[in-house]
Amino acid sequence: MKIRDFMPQTRISQPLLVYQIKEGVTNSGSPYLTVTFRDNSGQIDGKLWSVTPEQKEMIKAGEVMNVTADVITYQNAPQMKIVQIEPIDQKLVDLSEFVTTGPIPTDQLREGLEGYVSSIKDMTLRLIVRELYDRLGDDIYRYPAAAKNHHEYVSGLATHIYSMARLAEFVA
Repeated sequence: MKIRDFMPQTRISQPLLVYQIKEGVTNSGSPYLTVTFRDNSGQIDGKLWSVTPEQKEMIKAGEVMNVTADVITYQNAPQMKIVQIEPIDQKLVDLSEFVTTGPIPTDQLREGLEGYVSSIKDMTLRLIVRELYDRLGDDIYRYPAAAKNHHEYVSGLATHIYSMARLAEFVA
């Protein structure tokens, strides 16, 4: 189910992208987290009350986690009361389910970046860039360039690198 389809008075249990985390303290001194979750249909805030130090350490922005929560209405907007949140293997995640995809097809990015790496004339620089490029592997085509406002979509990192290489080529 997508976030846009969440209905109050229902319980959801599914993977969601942790977009942002804010710490707070209740009037009685109990710690809590406000976690903003996203998928490719929208975002929703969730509250994790009486948060433990272990939970604070486990929940990381930018990771998809299994979330069980009750959907409620708070100040005329949907919100979630988090019941349980657990990490999952990020390599098994299809990020296109949680963020928008980039404007340049992956095949075009791959071909373009391979071309730029191969075109480096200085052998030492080419070997360094090739090693870094190979280390990133397919991750370069999965991850955004940043969490907010900057190529914030699947393949955003590759799109940013490709755009900068094109710009450098133009300037040169």
